[in-house]
Amino acid sequence: MLQSLALRCMVPSLTALALLIAALLIFETPGVRGQEGETVQPPGAPSSVKVTRSDGALNASWPAVDGATSYHVTYTSDGGASWSLAALNHPDASIAITGVQNGDTYIVGVRARNSAGDSGWSNSESAGPFVPPTPTPEPTSTPEPTPTPIATTTPSATTSEMTLGTTTSETSLGSTTTPALSFGGATVADQYYMLNEAIDTLSLPAATGGGGSIAYALSPALPTGLSFDSSTRAISGTPTEAKSATTYRYTATDGTDTAMLSFTITLAMPEEEGASGQANQDPTVIANTHNTHQQITPDSFQNKQSPDGE
Repeated sequence: MLQSLALRCMVPSLTALALLIAALLIFETPGVRGQEGETVQPPGAPSSVKVTRSDGALNASWPAVDGATSYHVTYTSDGGASWSLAALNHPDASIAITGVQNGDTYIVGVRARNSAGDSGWSNSESAGPFVPPTPTPEPTSTPEPTPTPIATTTPSATTSEMTLGTTTSETSLGSTTTPALSFGGATVADQYYMLNEAIDTLSLPAATGGGGSIAYALSPALPTGLSFDSSTRAISGTPTEAKSATTYRYTATDGTDTAMLSFTITLAMPEEEGASGQANQDPTVIANTHNTHQQITPDSFQNKQSPDGE
């Protein structure tokens, strides 16, 4: 009976002891109790660290770690033999580490932290030397050439040549002067034609030099029946109106320079018409007979009218 009574007294004591041991085991579990008894565990390690270079700096970033309140960041330039502290409790998942040498290769290590402790170190990523970009040279400006004064002249009844300006082109090897547009030593003789007689085609000289294609022109307008072809530089046709000596300007231009020749064209009535129907006409008549230029003087004009000299 005494043994039975002793056992009855021990059962409550053993139950209380078991509860006490269980409570102690729970509270001795590693970790830190948070609010309302939650247990805070150390964070996991950052999965990877990306490192880029800039002038005198390392720029590191990594994915944020759940449960981390800060990060411990270190770096090395000797392959891990020694490490330098970049930040002990850095609040963000990225950092700029300054004061590094552009010519060295660096490795950055990161681990996460909270009140329960630190994570393991992240996988270390290296960044090679930084090479500053080569500056782009500023373009140099080429001074504009000084305009060449334009020479002018007054055309006269005699053949003359006028050259307007020169063309200068710039090359990488220096300044090269293009020959000015010119007719050289070419001239155009004064022309004498008979009314209503087809003229021999007159080919005007070509210009040389200049800096581009050359266009030809003749002014003023030719008498009725005559025409000028700018592509062949030819005057042709049969004049149908009499006209006293008129100065014509034959020009060549390349869009920059202009060269010019001047000459006269005289159109006269045929001899028989001049003798019979032009009593008030100047006795000096210009004739073009058998494609030769002949000047008929007052004496010869009278001789043509009166073969017997009267």
